[in-house]
Amino acid sequence: MSGRFHARASVTHVSPAYDPHQKLAKFETLGMTRERNVHLARTLLRRGKARDADLARRLNDCGSLTRGQRSWCNSPACAICMRETRRWFTSTVSELIEKRALMPPHGVMVTVVPPQFRASLGKLSKLDISALRRRFWRSIDKLQLGNVPVIGGLDISFNESAILKEPGHYQVHLAFVVPGLRFAPKRFRKALSRKIAAAFDVEGIPRAVVVQPLRDLVPQVSYLLKSMFSRRVSIVGRRGRADTKSHSLKTCQLIEIAHWLDAGSLTDRMLLHGIRRQNYTLISRHQHRRCTRTK
Repeated sequence: MSGRFHARASVTHVSPAYDPHQKLAKFETLGMTRERNVHLARTLLRRGKARDADLARRLNDCGSLTRGQRSWCNSPACAICMRETRRWFTSTVSELIEKRALMPPHGVMVTVVPPQFRASLGKLSKLDISALRRRFWRSIDKLQLGNVPVIGGLDISFNESAILKEPGHYQVHLAFVVPGLRFAPKRFRKALSRKIAAAFDVEGIPRAVVVQPLRDLVPQVSYLLKSMFSRRVSIVGRRGRADTKSHSLKTCQLIEIAHWLDAGSLTDRMLLHGIRRQNYTLISRHQHRRCTRTK
């Protein structure tokens, strides 16, 4: 990736035809992101540490007017800045795949939960996002996809069990799309899942790999780069099957994730393989196709 990325500037490069703000009824509003910033800032200030106060100040100032100019903090922990980044990412990737005919009109969406991408409470800083990206690229190389691009993002949750008496942990999830790969027939899907499981070293782990057809670009691409994170609790469902319920993060988890995100940039969690970013343009390395929007 190259070129500094500014959250506010990215909005001028969003195509209305692929803007999740316009296309998705449940996409976060600006008001919702402001409320989340206020809540996080208050939570940080209550703890009273200098590092917390600095992040809280930047969150509170984001979007405010200073000498007639609106300021933006460009922190990945900021809900406002991440909302604008997600709008650019969703729009640009969707248009690159569809309008620019990057690949045939089919593909797959994959989620992977590698157990080696986890950290204990209080140890999240040990998970270096740059190192995680490099491990992702190595795993994708093992798939030997040739010129097929891969575009995705990193998500994180705090996982705990209501069944087993064991400490919870942070878990990084990988979600990516592979335009051009067929989803059918069934034997192909099973072979692809096995191949992905081997590449990411998750063979034999239940539900570690999920492969779905790439059918609805805007909602599926917007899922790749999330800005809200949760606490996932494993339970036994009504029919006696394993299930998971999502809850709000506890205060210590919310703060630790915020500082983990703030240590990087707005584009750090983007996973691009066979694609590179140049400012607000995505370029296919193999077909030299560009996708950008001008003012």
